[in-house]
Amino acid sequence: MDPEELVAASPLVSAADPADVTDLLAGLMGMWAHRMRQPPPPGLPTLRAFQRRFHDACLDWLVRRTAG
Repeated sequence: MDPEELVAASPLVSAADPADVTDLLAGLMGMWAHRMRQPPPPGLPTLRAFQRRFHDACLDWLVRRTAG
């Protein structure tokens, strides 16, 4: 699913300034980038891979939002 479709379908998010949505997305990407580089917590060996997938999805979306 295209995340931009979800943004457009949400009355709350679609009413937000597009630059604010982009800023939030960049912040989330940064958080995932930091977290995915930490050692896995005991008992959750797959958590960092999960966080990497969220990071990669945010990065892809951010690139599309900011491309020319």
